[in-house]
Amino acid sequence: MSLRTGSSWRYMAGIAAGPAHRMVGTPCQDAYAVEVRAGHLPGTEALLAVVADGAGSRAYSQVASRIICSTLIHEFRELLTRPSFLDIHEDQAAEWIQHCVARELKLAERMGVDPYGFACTAVGVCILPQQSIFVQVGDGAIVVHKEASLEEQWDWVFWPMRGEFDNTTMFVSPDAEEIPIQFAVIDEPIDELALFTDGIQGLALQYATQQVHLPFFKPLFEPLRDPARAGEMLELSAMLDAFLDSERVAERSDDDKAIIMASRRATGWPAS
Repeated sequence: MSLRTGSSWRYMAGIAAGPAHRMVGTPCQDAYAVEVRAGHLPGTEALLAVVADGAGSRAYSQVASRIICSTLIHEFRELLTRPSFLDIHEDQAAEWIQHCVARELKLAERMGVDPYGFACTAVGVCILPQQSIFVQVGDGAIVVHKEASLEEQWDWVFWPMRGEFDNTTMFVSPDAEEIPIQFAVIDEPIDELALFTDGIQGLALQYATQQVHLPFFKPLFEPLRDPARAGEMLELSAMLDAFLDSERVAERSDDDKAIIMASRRATGWPAS
């Protein structure tokens, strides 16, 4: 079978509250935002996507995760007004995160609550045909397939960030003395990717070898490779919601879960 890449991004997104949160009546603290827009050059497309996981111990974590999703998507839209990404660097990403913190502080003041209650992780991507930006604070992960590769193989961009102790991580939060940011620019075409919160890490990543768990992704990416479609494939998003909320997944993770998967491939891989 010949190898071919489509021009339009197709994506699905899923989210589900974890069983542990449902048992105590806690709302889902994960959030996501995704859109396909015209790129910075005529005739090109950009895929903008963010997932966030609110810190379970904070009172307004679900609000924080929504704030960071909407803020980073806005910052990525602003990038599309630039003629090139070549001047984008980690300091710019730090500004984006500070804009999120500023919004949290402003909302906390308006609500009359302690800003400490706002905390979440953040995983964001801005994908153009020849160049892509990745930013992450905390756990969760991004996996990508580069167009030039002839193998059905996805690689992670950042390994999930852990805190000082087991089962802890870093957060975007007004009370943080320092917010460690992972930032990367890849100057190669990306044709498939997924980004997800830590509730999916145990399914999607192999910790012992620090590799992507291919059997998780292969059946999920396959239906996204329909060249007759563009944008969100709503029926797949609904199926993904149901999958994340299934007993099969709950047995592996009782945390909230959010994932965005996107492809611009139009066929599969050649038979080996």
